[in-house]
Amino acid sequence: MKNSKFYQLIAIMVMVLTTTYSFAGNKDENAVPAIVVNSFNAKYPDAKVEKWRIKDDGYTAKAIIDHHKYFATFDKNGNWVSTASTISWSWNLPATIRSAYKKTAYNGWNIFESKKIEKPSGEFYQLWVKSRTVSTLYPHPYLTRSQKLLDFKTDGQLAAVHDVAED
Repeated sequence: MKNSKFYQLIAIMVMVLTTTYSFAGNKDENAVPAIVVNSFNAKYPDAKVEKWRIKDDGYTAKAIIDHHKYFATFDKNGNWVSTASTISWSWNLPATIRSAYKKTAYNGWNIFESKKIEKPSGEFYQLWVKSRTVSTLYPHPYLTRSQKLLDFKTDGQLAAVHDVAED
């Protein structure tokens, strides 16, 4: 009998937590100001929003447009900040970006993610690359991994290299 009551208590706790989480999710989506939603709909009239994420004073919509996933960010006044879309495979990058990447010092590194990022100031491509190198501080089985974000202008010019902290 004690086990039966225990399982009932667990079931009730799961229901309460699920309901609370469900309402919390709805609350966040309802917290997106109308001016932001209207700006998004004006810029992307054919998009289907899957979810809104609220961070600081920014609102990011995870949306589907023509079967592709996009992340569009707007500020609290409804001004468009940026839109990012993931490029699934490096061979889907424009030829100018692929060629420019091959000319960098990071050519032998693995591309783990590539994105097209659009901003009011223009668009660029960002590649997240990783390299495994043997550390000189430890015996041979230990490896360290370097990570970089490479920003390319649409003409292929390498505009910036950012260090990425190891997770």
